[in-house]
Amino acid sequence: PALDVLQLWPRVRPRGGRVGGVRSRRCRSVQASAWAASSRCRADVPMAARPPAPAPLIPPSIFTPQTVPVGAPTASVRPVMELLLIRHALPVTVDNTATGEEADPRLSDLGLRQAEALADWLTDGPTAEAAIDAVYASPKARARETVAPLARRLGLEVSIEPLVTEYDEGEVEYVPMERLKAMGDPRWDQIMAGGDISDPEAFRDQVVTGMDRIIAANPGRTVVVGCHGGVVSAYLSHILGIESVLFYEARYTSISRVAASSSGHRTMRSVNELGHLSVAGVPLHEF
Repeated sequence: PALDVLQLWPRVRPRGGRVGGVRSRRCRSVQASAWAASSRCRADVPMAARPPAPAPLIPPSIFTPQTVPVGAPTASVRPVMELLLIRHALPVTVDNTATGEEADPRLSDLGLRQAEALADWLTDGPTAEAAIDAVYASPKARARETVAPLARRLGLEVSIEPLVTEYDEGEVEYVPMERLKAMGDPRWDQIMAGGDISDPEAFRDQVVTGMDRIIAANPGRTVVVGCHGGVVSAYLSHILGIESVLFYEARYTSISRVAASSSGHRTMRSVNELGHLSVAGVPLHEF
């Protein structure tokens, strides 16, 4: 086999010419053992330099802002817009097993207080946005009621985006996840393991399509999207390249910020902001 001339240099003394595009070298070892043996060695060393070593792979981290291209660049790049993804406030428990109607819970009394604290924070708080241009929500009552106080203060209508609804569509019973966790209900573990979603990839694709529609309709604007824990997790897993759809738990009325450009890039700016509840002295749940 050919020997690397850089590896041989400290131990050989080159002689000879060039043959067939490679260097032919005769050498005598400078070590005493080689002199005693009067041996000769021949090495054919390729002329081309070795390619540089590949850069080490760095796994995605939720602590480092991630940017990922998610579509083909457009002819003209418009200003970056920002999504404020809001998980709904605390809802009530609903059991429609007797009637068979879909469970669509409204906010609890504590949930209404959380929604008001969110509106205070985004309009008058220390991190209040200079201008929120639009407010969207999923069709679910708990999502619409969460962003209603904010929209009312801004004088905006709440636009409905059907594709950012939760994966529990059609279920006749709704129990807040935190209640399941507090009760030690095995359904909590099932939800966190992703076993509660029949087709996680299809759900993620649905969420991404819905967010892309909002982004396309609001170039250069700041948009609030009232949605669900599963929706927020699914969308951020897409941005971060994380396989698991439910990879983390979004808290009630938490804010997660995503910057989106018309060139197709998405950058995660924050996850699970909860300063508004701390400042207002409003708890996360009552369980």
